[in-house]
Amino acid sequence: MTQFARHATSDPPLMILQQAVEQFQAQTQVEPLVNVAIQALQTAFDFSVIWIAFYDPQTHILTSVSGVSPKGESEISRLKLTVVPGTLFDQVLMTGQSLAVPNLQAESRADKWQALAQTFNVQGTLLYPICYQKQVLGMVLLGSPRWGNNPRTEEVMLLSTLITLLGTHLYTLQDHNQPQTSDHLATALLSSLAKSTELHTLEDRIRVLLQQLHPVFNPSHTSFYQFDPDQQRFYRQLTQQPRGKGRLGTTRSSKVEIEVQESPSFFQALQAGQVVAVSDIHSFANCPVPNRWMHQLQMRSLLSAPVIFQGQLLGFLALECNSSRLWQESEKQFLQGAAQVLGLHLRSQAGGSSGSLHPQATPIEWLLSLLSAMGQDKAWEAALQKALLDLCKRFQAQRAILCEYHPDSQQYIPRAQIHTSNKQKGLELPLKALSTVDTQMLTRSTSATAIGNLEEDLRFVNWRDHLLAMKIQSLMVANLVTGQAPDWVLILGSSEVRLWSTTEADQLQKMAVDLAPLLTQHQALMTAARRDQLTQQIHQSLQRLQTQPQNLSAQLLNILTQLYPAATSILVLWEKLESAAIQHRLDPDPISAAIPEALQDPLLEGLREQGTIPYRLLAPSQLAPSTRDWLALPNLKHLLVIPLKNDPDSLGVLLLSHSRPLGWSAEPIEPCVHLVQTFAHLYHTQQTLQRLKQNNTALECLNWYKQRQLEFHCQTIMTHYEHLYDVMSHVTPRLSRDKRELGAFALLDSIKAIETLLKAEGWRLQQDQTPIAITTLLRRLLERIEPVTQGRRLWTKVHNQTQALTLHTAVAKLELILLELLLAACYRSQVGQSIDLWCRVLNDQWLEFSITDAGHVNPQLLEDLEQSRLLEAFAPDSLEQVPGRHLRICQKMAQQLGGRLEILQLEDGRTLSRMTLPLTH
Repeated sequence: MTQFARHATSDPPLMILQQAVEQFQAQTQVEPLVNVAIQALQTAFDFSVIWIAFYDPQTHILTSVSGVSPKGESEISRLKLTVVPGTLFDQVLMTGQSLAVPNLQAESRADKWQALAQTFNVQGTLLYPICYQKQVLGMVLLGSPRWGNNPRTEEVMLLSTLITLLGTHLYTLQDHNQPQTSDHLATALLSSLAKSTELHTLEDRIRVLLQQLHPVFNPSHTSFYQFDPDQQRFYRQLTQQPRGKGRLGTTRSSKVEIEVQESPSFFQALQAGQVVAVSDIHSFANCPVPNRWMHQLQMRSLLSAPVIFQGQLLGFLALECNSSRLWQESEKQFLQGAAQVLGLHLRSQAGGSSGSLHPQATPIEWLLSLLSAMGQDKAWEAALQKALLDLCKRFQAQRAILCEYHPDSQQYIPRAQIHTSNKQKGLELPLKALSTVDTQMLTRSTSATAIGNLEEDLRFVNWRDHLLAMKIQSLMVANLVTGQAPDWVLILGSSEVRLWSTTEADQLQKMAVDLAPLLTQHQALMTAARRDQLTQQIHQSLQRLQTQPQNLSAQLLNILTQLYPAATSILVLWEKLESAAIQHRLDPDPISAAIPEALQDPLLEGLREQGTIPYRLLAPSQLAPSTRDWLALPNLKHLLVIPLKNDPDSLGVLLLSHSRPLGWSAEPIEPCVHLVQTFAHLYHTQQTLQRLKQNNTALECLNWYKQRQLEFHCQTIMTHYEHLYDVMSHVTPRLSRDKRELGAFALLDSIKAIETLLKAEGWRLQQDQTPIAITTLLRRLLERIEPVTQGRRLWTKVHNQTQALTLHTAVAKLELILLELLLAACYRSQVGQSIDLWCRVLNDQWLEFSITDAGHVNPQLLEDLEQSRLLEAFAPDSLEQVPGRHLRICQKMAQQLGGRLEILQLEDGRTLSRMTLPLTH
C-alpha cells in the first residue's frame, strides 16, 4: 500500500525531473537551489513536512537550510541538531543509506524530532542522506501524517534521483564557493617549519608542530607516538589538547603505550607508509587499530600518519577524536606531509653528517627555499635550480639532473637540470629505462653509485651514449627512495674522468633522500592545484553546457581542447541507445578512416561489456591493429578511454590521446570523468526529450489526420443515408431495385473506408504513394470547400499552370493539408472577398501550390510558425490553439511528404500560403 502517493493532479515524473534539472542548472547559490528541491518534492509528493539540513563533519551538527511544515517554515528553518551516536541521524549519515520510519512519534532515537513529530502530527517518515559520491553533505527528512513506510518503486526512484541531483549540484556550488582547505593546511605546515628552524631541541620542534596542527584539524587530542624497536612498542611522547583541558606536555604520567603484537595489521600499515583512518570504531567488525588503546583514551575516531626516515619507522602522528568523524582526503594528505616533515627533524636530531664537504648534509636554506615554493610551479622550479647549482658547486661537478621514471613510456623524464657551462646543451630527450641489473643495484644500494670513467664502465649502459654526447665522463647516481625501485634519480656529472670518494657518495645520497619527501609533497600540492583549477573550469563549462544545450557534442570537444591542449579528443556515439551502430566521430582533425561496428571492434566491445569501469588508461601496445587503424592517431602515446553511461544505457565512448611524455599520469583524471558523465546525462536527457517530442508530434499529426478523415467519411455516410432514406420513403412499383442497391453499396463503401483507415494507420501515418492528376486534385478541393465559399459568398479562382501533370504522393495527406489551408483562408476572409489558388512547376524537381487571400493573420502566429521547426522544447501558446495548432501540424506533415509549408504576409496586405512539394518523393 502506498503511503506517500503523489497528488492526482501532479505532473508526470519525467516532466517533474525535467523541470527540476532545468531549475537546478540555473542556480548559482545554495539557498535557491534548496528551494527548487523543496518545490519539486512538494509537486511530486504529498509530504506535510520537508526539512533539508547541511551536515558539518567537524562539529557533528545538522544545520537547517530550509523546510516546510503545517505551521509554516519558521518552525524548523532555525533548527540545529547535534548528531548524537546511536540516533537515526547518526545511522543515516555514517552509512550513507536512506531509512524509513513507520512512526516518528514513537521512535526514541529521533532526538528533537520525536517531539516535533507530535507537534506536526508526523508518523511515516523517510530520511535521505544528501551525498556526492562517498561524501555526505546533509540530510532530507520527509514526513507524512499517515502511518507506514511502503513507498512504491517508482516513487523511490524519483525521490532518489531528485536528492542525488541536489547533492551533485550542491557539491559543485560548495566546491566553487568555499575556500580550499589545502591552502590553510599548507600555511600551518610552513608556519611550523619556519618556527622549528629557530628551535634547538627535538621536543620543542615536535611541540611547535603539534601546536600548529591542532587548531587546523580540531580533534580531541593531537599526539606524537614514538616507536621503540627494541621493546616493539609505541609510547605517546607529546600530546596537544584543546584550551582549558590542559596544555602541551609529555604523557609519561598517563603511560599510554601500544604493543606491536596487539595489532600487527596496524603496525604493518604504518611500516608500509600508509595513513590509517577510523571514522567510527563501532562501525568496524575488525578494527584496524588496537581496541584497548581506543578504549583507554575513549576515542571513537582516529587519523594516524607514519613518521618514516630512510625506510625506518620512527613513530606516528595521531589525531584522536572522542566522536565519530568522516576524514577528508585533504586532511589525510596534509597529516602525512606533517609526518614527513617530522621525520626530517628526527633525522637531523640523530647527528651531524660525516665527511669533510660541509658540516650539514643538507643545508637548511635548501629546505626552507623548497618548502616555501611548494605548490608554486615557477617558484619551485627556481628553488630546485638553485639547489642543483649548489650541488654542482659543492661537489665540483658540471651537471646535475633530476629525473622521474615514467612507466608507460618506460623512460626517465628530466624534471630539473643545471649545467655550469652555458656552452653545453641540456638533456633534451628522455633517458631510456635502466636494465634489470642497474635497477636492482640502485634499489639495494644505500649510497650513491659512483662511476669514475663512463666509457670504460659497464654500468648504466642504456644511458652511456646519451650521457657521453652531453660531455659527461664521470657521474654519481642516487636513488631518492632507498630500498625501492628508482622512480626518482639524481644524477651528478663531471666533464672529466675523476674518482668519487665514499664520503661524496654518502653525502649525495643523504641529500637525495632529504629531497624525496619535498618532491612528493610538491607533486601532491600541484596535483591538488591542477585538480582545483580543472574543477573550477569544468564547473563553468557545465554551466555553459546546461544553459546552451544546442550541439552538445561540439561543445564538449571544444571544452576538452581548452582543458587539455596537448590531447586529441574523439567522441563516438552509438546511433541508437539500443543498437551497436556508431553514428559519427568528432575530433579536431577529421579523417576518412572507416569506423567498424561497435560489436566488431575489440576496444568498443570491451567497453560495452565492462560498463561499471569509470575509465581506462591504455598504451598503444594494448590496442588491436584494427583499432589503431580506425583511430589513425599519428602520435598515439597514452589513450584515456571514458565510457558514456547513463544507467542502464550505454551511449558511446570518449577517447583522449595525450602527446606529452608523461601523458595522463601528470593530469587529474577524475574532473574529466565527472565532466564526461555529466555530458552523458545531458545528452541522454536531450535525446530522450527529442524522442518524446517526435513521438508527440507524430501522434498529433495522426490524430489530426484521422479526425479530418473521419469527419469527411461521416459527412459522406450521412449524405448516402439521407439519399437512401429518401429513396426508401418514396417506394413505388416503378422504383428500380438497382437504385436501392446502389445507395446501400455507397453507404457500405464509406463504412469500409473508415475500417481501412483504422487498420492501415492505427498508430503511425503511412506514406503510400499513389498517382493523381493535378486537375482532379484541384477539382476535389473546390468541391469540398464549396459549402463554405457559398455560405460566406467568396470568390474562388484556380490558376493551374501544370499542363495536365500527374503527381505521385500520399494523396489523402496532401489533399487534407491543402484543404486546411483553403479553409483557413476562407474563415479569415471577409464576405465578398476572393481567394486565388495557384499551381505551377518551379523546375524539374519542385511543384508549388500557392493560396492568396485578403484576410488578416496575427504576426506573432506567422513568426512562431516560421520558427517551429527550430524549437527544441514545447510549442508556444499561439501554436497550441486553433488555427495555429492545425497549421503547425500541416507544416510537420508537409515535411514528412518531403516538402515545405510557409505562411507569409505580402507587402500589399494579402496573406500567402505556399507549399512546395518534390515531384518525385
